[in-house]
Amino acid sequence: MRKKTTELPADDYMKEKKTHGNLEYPVALYHVDLRSLYMGFVRWHWHEELEIDVVTQGKLECLIGDDTILLEKGDAIYINQNVMHSIRPLKGEPGAFDAIIFHPSLFFGYDKTYLNVKYLTPITGKAGFRYFVINKEYTRFHEMCALFDELVRVTDLGTTGYELITKSCLCRFWVYLLEEFPTVSPEKKESLSLSELRARDAVLFIKRHYQEPVTLDEIAAAIHVSKSECCRCFKKSLHATPFEYLMRYRIFMASVKIRQDSQKQMSFSELATTVGFNNVSYFNKVFKTFLGCTPTEYRKALQSGSAQDISAFPSVLYEAHISMNDSISAYPASP
Repeated sequence: MRKKTTELPADDYMKEKKTHGNLEYPVALYHVDLRSLYMGFVRWHWHEELEIDVVTQGKLECLIGDDTILLEKGDAIYINQNVMHSIRPLKGEPGAFDAIIFHPSLFFGYDKTYLNVKYLTPITGKAGFRYFVINKEYTRFHEMCALFDELVRVTDLGTTGYELITKSCLCRFWVYLLEEFPTVSPEKKESLSLSELRARDAVLFIKRHYQEPVTLDEIAAAIHVSKSECCRCFKKSLHATPFEYLMRYRIFMASVKIRQDSQKQMSFSELATTVGFNNVSYFNKVFKTFLGCTPTEYRKALQSGSAQDISAFPSVLYEAHISMNDSISAYPASP
């Protein structure tokens, strides 16, 4: 059956922890309304499963490395195995999509069989092949859409044999993909690019030290690169500066702590300190920049139950313009 999702758990390396389907039927279908997600977008993550996203409402931007792919209602995108990606709504647009996530073992099991080598690795093992856009410019757009529509319909209904129909739809989709790339040959590839690996390790450092006065020098040193290379890796892989990511993560942790502090035992001054700020006014300013409300308003919204609907607080995370001239430690002399 189709599932609604409001969160996407990931480990410290941004690998998604969620299990999709089960060992015998490794397929899951999710209806994702971006307004219900934290901060209104799908955070950066990657997984071993293959993914097909079909836009059902509004316009979306899918971020993959340097590429920003604009998708409109009816468009779809295939995202290859182990590719780091993020999805956000276009400014002013509601955004929703059906996510079809499946493990390649669905086709021929987990063994390295002849058929796996012949039909799977030419796509999943192709170095540099990260995604494929399915829109009206694609010659088989309508055929692909018909497959996705049938898959969603039978899964929603859960009728007898829907697993078999779903598998047949995905097999046919895979044939179209192979026909689109007939000259692709199996190649050994790294799961993530060097920039993504560096950004991932830098993110891990930030998550471990966000409560401290972290500096750009320390982040760069942690991944053994220069400050400029550190910034380049973040921009290339995460479409953000190290400072923006640090602020984002601190505010994320602040919102988590507010949710957990149901008895309101912690003052916002104490809360600011626990997430790396020593100035409550600056903390309030950054919190409102990212969530569109103050910590006090956020706590009140939690009490009323409206904070679950992220549309109550416009997502401005990716529109925020925080200068790199600001102190990355978030301990400014004058906020």
